[in-house]
Amino acid sequence: MKRSAIAASAALMLALLAGCSAPAPSSSIDSDTEPLVATSPSAGAGADESAFLAAVRENLPENTQIPDATDEQLLAAGADACEQIAEGTPGDQISVIENEQLGVLGTYDDSGAIVSAARTNLCD
Repeated sequence: MKRSAIAASAALMLALLAGCSAPAPSSSIDSDTEPLVATSPSAGAGADESAFLAAVRENLPENTQIPDATDEQLLAAGADACEQIAEGTPGDQISVIENEQLGVLGTYDDSGAIVSAARTNLCD
């Protein structure tokens, strides 16, 4: 009995070293089921676009650099914000507006409104 356990262990180790894997444990999950894949935060199915747009428009500064931004442009900027958040960029360093100038406090004020609204309403 002891020898068969050692032999089985040795065979398993050789198979693993050779690039093979041990058989998967039996499961009640259908074998046709796709495996779960981890994803990073991004604009996705849980997104509340209308709430995002309302929050951005409410929080843009009075002297906004993007007074004529369309909903589509703001949604694209929100998706960009989610990608940068997922990459680990600090929120106060994210700029999602081309040629955006820093505000008086040294922050991207317009992007800040977009980043804040994206965190709450778009990013997974």
